[in-house]
Amino acid sequence: MAIQVDTATEFGNSGFVHNLVQWIKPRVRILAPLFTLVILAVFFGLVTDHFLTLRNLENIVEQASLLAILATGVTMVLLLGEIDLSFANTATLVGMVMALLADIEFAVVWIVPVCIIISLAVGFTNGYVSAYIRVPSFMATLAMYQVAYGVAHYASHATPIFSVPQIFSILGNKNLGFIPWIFICALLVMVGAHFLLRYTRFGRYIYMTGGNREAARVSGVNTRLVVTAVFCIAGLTSGFGGMLGIGRLGVAYDNTMNSKLIDGIAAVVLGGTSLTGGEGGMLNTLIGVLIWTSLGIGLDLMDISIYVKDLVRGIILLLALIFNIIVQRSAQTEE
Repeated sequence: MAIQVDTATEFGNSGFVHNLVQWIKPRVRILAPLFTLVILAVFFGLVTDHFLTLRNLENIVEQASLLAILATGVTMVLLLGEIDLSFANTATLVGMVMALLADIEFAVVWIVPVCIIISLAVGFTNGYVSAYIRVPSFMATLAMYQVAYGVAHYASHATPIFSVPQIFSILGNKNLGFIPWIFICALLVMVGAHFLLRYTRFGRYIYMTGGNREAARVSGVNTRLVVTAVFCIAGLTSGFGGMLGIGRLGVAYDNTMNSKLIDGIAAVVLGGTSLTGGEGGMLNTLIGVLIWTSLGIGLDLMDISIYVKDLVRGIILLLALIFNIIVQRSAQTEE
């Protein structure tokens, strides 16, 4: 009788493990980065005194919000299997234009349309050159990276511009009750992008194009148009992020948003969106943004030399990426 009970228990445990693996496999791109985020939160909560305080959590939310807006466009581009290296300098350029127009006392009702047109023009150029002229997006957006920086540098003559429209200063720094406006803006952008990707035909076309472009084309999808449209969306999110970023800082420099290039791509990839396209989404990016922001703030709170923080950040990023890849591959091969 004892042997029969043990055997039944063994079969029961085996069935539970099998069911657990089957549940994890389709969710691994969410669960792996989510586990990484929890580990980081526990680690920094133990080694620092202020990481899990309410004020620091508010700081994480505020800093993550701007990055989330920029990362939204990056996510959609990566889902195509493309890359956008120009989004950070596009944000700088649009923010600089906003500040320059405000400096000569343009009304905000004119400033916003001009910034939208510039954002769309940059995105359209990236998409058209990549999709129709067939210049690899890495090179096309790298060129635009330099163009956007060059225009911002020339327009400002490397001089900081302190004129910011009041509405963007409010959106960047003020709260609606206890909720930061910039968080509300980020939430609207990410929810809108999530709805577009998951519940519209255009969203399905994005995943199809990123998963297998030739198969998507044979199925009747205008893949060139899809690529161009997605780059336009990335241009819009970059421009909006640039305006909010300048509003938050209160000053525009010709290199204000340059550091966001690494931050945006790292956050999206950390969240589990594939660099080769077709897999991932906005929920992944949300987690990735929180990981990257928490990592930066957590290291700032630790009593370590400022000269090794970038090294530690890079090592932790590398380990997190390796961990995510291992977990994803093991889930794919697990029977």
